[in-house]
Amino acid sequence: LDQLIAVVRIKPMKSLFRIPYLDEDMNAVELLGMCVGAAMAYGFMVSKHWIINNVFGISFCLAGIKAISVSSYKTGVIMLVG
Repeated sequence: LDQLIAVVRIKPMKSLFRIPYLDEDMNAVELLGMCVGAAMAYGFMVSKHWIINNVFGISFCLAGIKAISVSSYKTGVIMLVG
C-alpha cells in the first residue's frame, strides 16, 4: 500500500485550504478521506452495523502497527493474531 501511495504522490498535491488552528494544509485526497470517514462514523452511529465496526477495528490496528513501525511482516502478523 505504501508503494501505491508513493506512486500517486510523486508530485506534491495542491493545497485546497489551510486549517489555521492546526497549522495544516488540506488537499483533495485528505478531504475525500475525511468525508468517507465522517460518513462511515455517521452510518455506524445510526445503524451499529457489525461490518462498519470491523472496518474501524482493522483501521485502528493498522494505524497502531504503522505508528510503532514494525520491522517485519511476520512480527506484525504475530501482533495482530495475538
